[in-house]
Amino acid sequence: MLDFVSKTFLGLGAALVLGVTAASAATVTYIDGSTQGAGNDAGVGYAVGYGANTPTGATWSADPTWTPPPEGATGVSQSPFNNVATLEGTQDYFTIGGVFGPNGALSPVILSFGSVQSMFTFLWGSIDKYNSVEFLLGGVSQLLYTGEDLIIDFALVQDGPNYEEVALVEFSEFDRGFDSVKFTSPKAAFEIGLSPVPVPAAGLLLLGALGGLAALRRRKSV
Repeated sequence: MLDFVSKTFLGLGAALVLGVTAASAATVTYIDGSTQGAGNDAGVGYAVGYGANTPTGATWSADPTWTPPPEGATGVSQSPFNNVATLEGTQDYFTIGGVFGPNGALSPVILSFGSVQSMFTFLWGSIDKYNSVEFLLGGVSQLLYTGEDLIIDFALVQDGPNYEEVALVEFSEFDRGFDSVKFTSPKAAFEIGLSPVPVPAAGLLLLGALGGLAALRRRKSV
């Protein structure tokens, strides 16, 4: 678990505007995190219910679900819920890269949406510098972000010889939006969990517009 000072610093300075091209940018926000050693509260604290949940209407290029998950498979895949007493070895998650048997999927894997999105949040487990997540719109890259970027941008603390960090990360405020997310890990696995009740970005925009119309009608009727 990150100490209070680190959390405060990251909370105040978590929004980084990252230019992909001169006309494309997005905001990356570190919401919370912990190490996979003692004190890991992913799934019971800051990411309750996250796991192998596919957003409504979205499809995978290959099914990356790992079920039933092993308690730990170093060099292949490592659960974001290691050392979480109620979840270790029971909570399914997605794993991309490495060499797998019946579970997980070889890298890269693409999650495609049926409409343009503006925000995406996921639990990033066992962060490796070579993991990368890329947001695309019509096949054109809008943002490429790596585990090394995350470690550097948010000053993640090394836990022993490895970065055994788990982080809940939000990508938002895309200039153009995105319609697919590409996960790549050329060595061992890229482990992720998604929210059990995702709200599509388009739905949020629609709710905001309806709220605005309702407020306008109330003002007119006064």
